[in-house]
Amino acid sequence: MPLVRIDLWEGRDDAVKEAIIKRVTKVVAEELGIDEKHVWVILDEQPRKDWGIGGKLGTELG
Repeated sequence: MPLVRIDLWEGRDDAVKEAIIKRVTKVVAEELGIDEKHVWVILDEQPRKDWGIGGKLGTELG
């Protein structure tokens, strides 16, 4: 059972999250030659204030 974890900033709507999960599931299943029902995808959303990139808070990056 492959598990794909995607960390991202919070704020995307459910339609976008559903599309990401479906596409990632499809690609992983195809590449591994397995049924899609065996692929797990977790979207872990965090507030921008909890990310740091290049010494700056995510809230500073726009």
